[in-house]
Amino acid sequence: TSTYFMVGTLLRCFLASLAGIIVYHMMHSLPPIKPPKHTEFEDIGLNHEIIFIIILGVLCSKVAILFNHILTKLIFLRVKLKNPFISNRWKWCSTITLFISFIGFPIAFMHMGEKAVCDMFFSTTDLDKQVGGHKWGFPDITFNLITYCILKFFFIILSVSAPIANGIFAPIYSL
Repeated sequence: TSTYFMVGTLLRCFLASLAGIIVYHMMHSLPPIKPPKHTEFEDIGLNHEIIFIIILGVLCSKVAILFNHILTKLIFLRVKLKNPFISNRWKWCSTITLFISFIGFPIAFMHMGEKAVCDMFFSTTDLDKQVGGHKWGFPDITFNLITYCILKFFFIILSVSAPIANGIFAPIYSL
């Protein structure tokens, strides 16, 4: 399922969004159809926030491109090249499980789920006063957050490439 979902539906999703844009544009350009105008806002001008959002969007798209590239190469190794170690379902799933466990177990903040991490960082209270917030302070919160994001990025790629049905659904929620 992971091979089909990640690669097979990209073109369909693009064509569906393109068709939606064309239909929306045609609805506004034809005289008999007058759709409501719910999105008329006043011009806010170009300020530093808009520029930072554009930069963030470009960075996120580059990370998504890297994610798809690495995942496609890993699935190509597993499916097309028939690598004996990666092609065996039991060996590959066991290796992924052990690899993620060995790396994630010694790191205290990797024990928390994605919802707990999101709730913790978007809370109005101080991080040190929250349950489990002390795990992020040593050695540095910025270093720990960057480490968390990089490890989660590769852990999700590995779990999505696993040849089991849950490999595609469980890690999507953490993206």
